[in-house]
Amino acid sequence: SAAQRQLGAGVMELQLSLQDSLDLSAAASWRHTLELRLLAMELGALEEQHDVPHATNPWAPPPPLVTQQSVEALRRRAEASEQEAARLHAALQQQARLAQAERE
Repeated sequence: SAAQRQLGAGVMELQLSLQDSLDLSAAASWRHTLELRLLAMELGALEEQHDVPHATNPWAPPPPLVTQQSVEALRRRAEASEQEAARLHAALQQQARLAQAERE
């Protein structure tokens, strides 16, 4: 019947949009992983830069403010992308539950 075809098309559409969301979520969490790796690398590089003078000279100047600010900015970006990934994950779970409920 026409109603069944329409319902079938609706389910198809829902599955496609769910797949899109899954792809988005995967992309977001991948981006998050990359950003965290980048953050770790930059933090490591900064620590290496500033460990040496302090080890050899206790009166060496502290790390410049610029690097501290960039570390803070990176940390905030990592937190923001973590929140975004969590938000997407929650939205996906809700979508999956709705899709499941519609099927039952």
